[in-house]
Amino acid sequence: MSCLAVMIVDPSRAKGEPGPVDVRRPGVVAVPSGDPKCLARWLSAAQEVSHVVVLSRPEMGRRARLLATVASGQHPSVAVTVHVEDASQVALVAAAHRALESPCEPGVGYDRIRQILATTVSGALVASVTKLNRPRPSFGQHLRSILPGGQGFVAYHGGSVVNATELSSRHPHGTGDVVLAAGAPDELTRLGGLLQRQVLPAATVGDSKAVYGHAATEFAQLGVTQADPGRECPVCQERSSASVCPFCRAVIDRESVPAQ
Repeated sequence: MSCLAVMIVDPSRAKGEPGPVDVRRPGVVAVPSGDPKCLARWLSAAQEVSHVVVLSRPEMGRRARLLATVASGQHPSVAVTVHVEDASQVALVAAAHRALESPCEPGVGYDRIRQILATTVSGALVASVTKLNRPRPSFGQHLRSILPGGQGFVAYHGGSVVNATELSSRHPHGTGDVVLAAGAPDELTRLGGLLQRQVLPAATVGDSKAVYGHAATEFAQLGVTQADPGRECPVCQERSSASVCPFCRAVIDRESVPAQ
């Protein structure tokens, strides 16, 4: 029977062993970014896992692919794929949790993750942007970070940096659940005025200073999944809505693959 595990690369932790982000969901695991063999070691003990999705932010993309390459070399029977998304760690964790809430085939689980993240808005409330590289702040925002009395900033992944006072007007008030890191200030707890809200323990999303340069509180407004069962891969028989199988790289839908 196929079993999917989702590995989330933690940019704030270079060493150590992989471990569940939440003990209630053992299939979602945080892996340190500085040890390329740690995923392979974890798979040696996880005999039931047949498929792995490695989730990573763009700056950790190369390390995520190295983790996957080493693991695939030592465990050729396990299908491993990498997905890089410009999103907060909270968004990556929450999307994986949401995708695996109900049992599903590995290909369907990966589809759910991709669809959720593609329609998710995420970012972080930061006190200063002096050490922030992504998204890139303006020169004026750098100056306001140095001067006293500032109210902080919101860094939107895949977007821009705005003043914290613009949070309520800039953030979309959609239907997706808002997910916050523990200790969120009032500005974030009022996000969107949504009925359903989830708070992740701060320990599950690593050290925000390693990502943003200063203490930060991440958030995400989760996107939605589409009711698309996809097609069966002619090689590995996993179902996926993608034109190319994410696990074995075989072409599933030739009509949607551009000619070379």
